[in-house]
Amino acid sequence: MTHKKPTHYLLASILCACVMFWALVIAAVANADKGDFSWHVAGYVVGKVASGAGYTPGVGGMLELYGRWKFLELKLNGAAYNMRKKAAENGYTYGYTAEIRRFFYGPFYGLVATSLGGYHSEFANGAVWEKRGRNQGIGLGYSTEETGTDVNLSYYFQENTSPNRVQYTTLAFRQRIYKLLYGMVNITRQTYDQMTATGIERWDGVSISWGLGIRW
Repeated sequence: MTHKKPTHYLLASILCACVMFWALVIAAVANADKGDFSWHVAGYVVGKVASGAGYTPGVGGMLELYGRWKFLELKLNGAAYNMRKKAAENGYTYGYTAEIRRFFYGPFYGLVATSLGGYHSEFANGAVWEKRGRNQGIGLGYSTEETGTDVNLSYYFQENTSPNRVQYTTLAFRQRIYKLLYGMVNITRQTYDQMTATGIERWDGVSISWGLGIRW
């Protein structure tokens, strides 16, 4: 386990999100008369449970930024939860994803993505467990402003930046409920390496997150 604080990852991600947000605002204003560019911001309060990896259930927040020009869309997503390893006294998990979407047939799109995720747990004896990993993924989706629906299925290739060599598949769903009120559900199945008494084994687990938020 590494004992390095992930502060530089968190600060870099927050800074990138802020820069992108203002870039989207400036671009939207500059292109307002052209009608080709649109942008959206969404914030959710989210609950999350996970099986297989030994985490407590948690509650957290999620921020999403969208910027679309014609048939290309950039989506940034960041989330953090007060989830910890079950034997720990406190901790958190976090994840960030950047997607580039290419709409190819009406509301249907393909995507390529990169993600960074990890956890931090502190124990009563002073031990700190931390791990983080980066994955690259591909996927297909459907998104339309008419009904406020966005759903995609993405596959993230096995990473080699952490001892667990995580690979995962995610089904993500967003739906407008009423005007600016939106709901979200993410279902993720992951596989990873786990050290046991008999050696390294390949385990799997499922996490589910759901929430309500405002998108404008």
